Order: sequence, then structure tokens, then C-alpha cells
Amino acid sequence: MSASRRSHRVRLVVAGCAGLAAGLIAAAALVATAEDATGNANDRPSLDPAQLIDAAHLPPVLTAPGEPVELRYDVYCPPPDESESGAPCDAGGTVFVRAGEEGAFASIPLVVDPHAAEGRLVARVPAEVAGSPAGFSYYAVVRNRASGASLTLPAGGAAAPQRSLRLRNITELELGTHAFGAVRRPAERVFTARWGDGAGEVGLEGGREMQPLGPASFDVRPDGRLTVLDQVNRRALRLSARGAAAPAVPLAVNGTLADLAVGERGELWVLETAGLGAPLLREFAPSGDALRVVPLAERTASQIRVGPHGPVVKQYPSEEWLPAFDGRTPLGPLAQTVRGESARPLGDGRGVVVLRVQNELRVALVDRAGVARSWRIRSDTPLAEVQLAEPLGDRMVVVVRTYTERRDEFVVLVLAGEQVVSRFSVASADWAETAPLSRFRLAGSSLYQLGSTRDGVHVDRFDLEVT
Repeated sequence: MSASRRSHRVRLVVAGCAGLAAGLIAAAALVATAEDATGNANDRPSLDPAQLIDAAHLPPVLTAPGEPVELRYDVYCPPPDESESGAPCDAGGTVFVRAGEEGAFASIPLVVDPHAAEGRLVARVPAEVAGSPAGFSYYAVVRNRASGASLTLPAGGAAAPQRSLRLRNITELELGTHAFGAVRRPAERVFTARWGDGAGEVGLEGGREMQPLGPASFDVRPDGRLTVLDQVNRRALRLSARGAAAPAVPLAVNGTLADLAVGERGELWVLETAGLGAPLLREFAPSGDALRVVPLAERTASQIRVGPHGPVVKQYPSEEWLPAFDGRTPLGPLAQTVRGESARPLGDGRGVVVLRVQNELRVALVDRAGVARSWRIRSDTPLAEVQLAEPLGDRMVVVVRTYTERRDEFVVLVLAGEQVVSRFSVASADWAETAPLSRFRLAGSSLYQLGSTRDGVHVDRFDLEVT
């Protein structure tokens, strides 16, 4: 892969994982036929494109003491003709904000920042609200002045506003300049497969003008059972806890890039888009039998993980984790939006919040009382997407991509209190594309990486040496 191609793709990852607007093509696609929670076709009513509006907003989910806070929004409207889609429009709106999570909201008008290339509608949060020890909560209503169309962000509005937390018990770390080339070798290569459609092989798509597309995602259970989503061949490949290959599981998926999560009973949840429609969550039995299809609340989704009550999905434009199930009961779009959270919920009642601000990474472990522990990690080398941030016992494991115009690698950090107990680099190993945030999984005290070369795909295991 050429340096220019690699650099271009890294920039795409940076933009995509920041939750930037996908444009009105995604919004207009909501008129496409979708499926209901039973898997039946459900024709949605036609929408007038002139009434559509789209927006992008990167929530300041973690703020530092004394830091001024601005809420910025990009708003997109249908063009006056069909020459160009997704152009900025004559828009305005209001942000409704309050300290903490209770009480009345104060309204702040959104004004145009003429000097900003992105986030041109801005509202400054009052210092007494931004500085609240309990953080603040807010939602916005943006409008297309020409058509009167409006959009509430997040969709739950006052019933489920966006939450911003103030960092507490902060550990500050300086990574300095990254030294490329000194990567750690894995402790074990647990899975390999060549490209193809035969038994034990994995599918590959793409050509000379396209980035090759390989297995989209994988998951590892705590006991080491591995599942690789071979969406091109519409199946899942599995290994037992002892590394023995099991028969492939056929899956009725679309064959597009998707993310995967595996439940305790071996059930599989596949997050994918329905052609040009809204994203869907498909549930399969361990045998591969299709169980149900759950439409998701928002127009874009990037990750699925297993939460305390079932699968949770990172959705956009809210940039929140929305539950898709409550136990065995699937949730409809409205029920999802009113339960959205900035934190990814963990099985023990805690949550993890992550925010990248240019070359600074903020990570917080939160509980019912707010931020229990947080880290501010700065780098002299540019940072891209955060692939993983999860607690491991009393430690925090973080995997983030770092890059230049010519190279990129992943940095793995194991944090304990105010110390970095382990730090090493991992080769990007991403010849073929995957779902954007699906390259790493944490299981037990091991970190697993999904990688690929021109010869095929592999999963490597790195021992974090944490008991």
C-alpha cells in the first residue's frame, strides 16, 4: 500500500470515528424498506427530501476543570437543486443546557462562527454550568431556516439529554514522540486463514481501485473461544477455548462491513446496514439460525458490545451508546433513544467514557456518583481512533492508533493508578479493511488483534501480564 493511500485512509478513520455527518444521502435513505423486530419487511412512509435536515456534533463528554466549553454543530440541508448533496445550509437553533442532571434547562442560541471550517454553529456554555462538579447535560434543536425542518440532537431531547462529565482524580500522562518500528511480537497466533471461499478460508472483496475488504470483525469470550465474522462468505468461523476449529456457522447477513458481539450462551449479534437503509442488529442462535432483526434508532452505528442487559450499540449523530435489548426483549427505536448514555456500560454497573481532543486522549471510569478515575494522555505524534478502552481488574487498558503521513501503528497502554505499568506498540496489520473499531478485543489478561496481509487474515494474542 502506498504512503499516500495509507495517509488518506488514516484521515478517513479520524473523521469517521469522530462522528462527522454522513450527509443527506444517509438521511434520505431512511425511506428505504427496513425490517421490524420480527424480521418482517416494514415499508416506511416516504419523506419529502425538502424537509430533511442532518447535523454533526462531537460532544464534549469529558471536560477539564477551568476549561471553557463550546458546543459546536454542523448542519446540512438538501441543496436547492440536485447538483451537490450535503452542503451547509442557512441554519440556526438553540441549545438547552443545565448543571448536573436535574432541574430546568436554560436556552442558549446557536450563532454562526464565520472563522470555523467545521462546527460553524456554536454556543458557549456558561462558566458556572461548565464548571459544575456534577458536569452538565444538554440537548439542541437545529433548524433549516428555508424549509422550517428541525432536528433534535440527541433524539431523546429533554427526556434523554447528552451528558458531559467533569474529570476527577486525574492522572496526566505524556507519551512524547512515538518511535515507529519497535513493535512487540505476539505471544501466540491463535487463528490463520487464507483468502478464499473454501473450508477454513475467509472472503475478500475489492479491486485495484478499492481498499480490499476482509473479515469485518471478531469477538473473544473470556474463556478464549474465538469467533471471526466472515461476512463476504456469509458465515462465522469459530475456535474452541483450546484452539480447535469448529464447523463454520452460516449467517443470513448482507455481506457488508459489520461488527460482531457474542453472548454468554454463544448467540451472535451482527450490526450492519441494510443497503441504503438505517442500520440493523441481527440476532442469530449459536447454530446460525436467524432469531430476529432489531431496527436501530439512529442513521449510523459503529460498534456493538455486550452490556449488562444485552447488546449496546454506539450510534450517531447522538454519539451515545444505546441499548438494543433489555434482557431478551428487543427495544424499539424510541426506547433506545431514551436510554442512551455517553458511557459504554460495563457488566459491573460502571461505564467507560472516551474522548479524543486532537492529540489528547481522555478516558474516564464512571459509576453512579460520576467520574471515579480519569486519565489525560497527550502525544507529540498525532493520534487517530481509540480502538479499545476497558478496565482489567483495577487497571485500564487503552489501544489507540498513532500515525504520520507515512506510517501508523497501535499503542497499547496498561494503566494502574498514576503509573503506566505496560506500554508497547503493535503493527497495524490492516492490509484489508474491517469495521472501523473492531480490530482489538480484551479477554482475560490477553489482548487479541485481528490483522491481515496479502496472504490472508490472522488473530494474534498479546499477554498483558496482568493477573
